[in-house]
Amino acid sequence: MAPQTDIPLTANVLGELLVPQIWKNWKRQSTEGATGTMFLIWAISCPPAGAYAIIQNFNIPIQIQPNILCALAFVAWSQTLFYHNKFKIWKSVTLAFSVAVVSSGVELLLVFIIQRYYRRGVIWPVTFLGIVSDIGILVGLIPPYIELSKRGGQSVGISFRFLAVDMSGALFSLLALAAQHTFDFLGGIQYILVITMETGIILAHLIWFMRPKDDLKPFKSKDKRNCEIIQHDSTRCSPGELEASKTMESPKSIF
Repeated sequence: MAPQTDIPLTANVLGELLVPQIWKNWKRQSTEGATGTMFLIWAISCPPAGAYAIIQNFNIPIQIQPNILCALAFVAWSQTLFYHNKFKIWKSVTLAFSVAVVSSGVELLLVFIIQRYYRRGVIWPVTFLGIVSDIGILVGLIPPYIELSKRGGQSVGISFRFLAVDMSGALFSLLALAAQHTFDFLGGIQYILVITMETGIILAHLIWFMRPKDDLKPFKSKDKRNCEIIQHDSTRCSPGELEASKTMESPKSIF
């Protein structure tokens, strides 16, 4: 597993931008369709990824990348606690910050313990970290597919700008790995998983959008039952619920 010392800056920047998703959540005042489970799984998968990068002595941007992604994932998770779970804002922030502190401590502990064995030539603990990170990324992308199945393929809450940026970062990183003398299979698998799973989300939404309107069924979550006839009683819906219900009723655009 050779250090990824040649990953371009473009990949480092693009590979972690959850900012479009966070912005969309705030603008809609809702996280409907963007599950907190996805963000939480990504966040707790970052300590193994960060420890793996540090122990492998990757370049500084690559070492920082998982930690920035972790911070942004916790921000997005706190949004789901506030908008979806109806926690008070101070409770959402406190809970997300507390788990983030624990995650940081876990990463430091992993580096401190495993690095000593790695220097002695014991490789399997580092390999295990890489595998755990890959599994976390894969599992974290399963909840969006569950949401897609509830709506017949329609993606409501996922930011397509975020998906495009994230896929671009994964692609740049994968190309950089391919250009190295020794290919890092664990890193490559992670990037391939990201590209494949996120492409599937986009394709599912495109297929839904291209279906004849007569065939579209009102796929609504149980939380939106009070918003089914929004033109008659829109006061019962929060801004986020109202927008989500409108989106479900008539597909005006792909994204």
